[in-house]
Amino acid sequence: MSASGRKNNLLVAGLIVLITSGIFLISGGGPNLTESLDAIEFDDQAILERAYEDVRNSEEFPQLEEEQIIKVFDEDNKLIQSMTLLAGDEIIDDDFRKLVNKSTLLAEYSGSKVYRLTR
Repeated sequence: MSASGRKNNLLVAGLIVLITSGIFLISGGGPNLTESLDAIEFDDQAILERAYEDVRNSEEFPQLEEEQIIKVFDEDNKLIQSMTLLAGDEIIDDDFRKLVNKSTLLAEYSGSKVYRLTR
């Protein structure tokens, strides 16, 4: 390779180093750049958490409550009646309440209660 070819290669390499250094300095440098990106992600997470809490506490949106399912079966394991209640609600239907009171609780799982009516 001739002397002018080496000179051109060094010039191009120097320009690449100069441009890369300029970009690095403008962006704020290595560790500081990483820290600022982490801070931005943290702020996004805090904003999302705040928005979630605002929506959750808003009066415009109904509060999600756990449901309780009550099923009453007869001696032949046929479903007589079932009812779904929200947490904290009581059985208003007198006939269903009497049916549950006459029945034996067989199982309770995942918000469901299963009763069997024995005569």
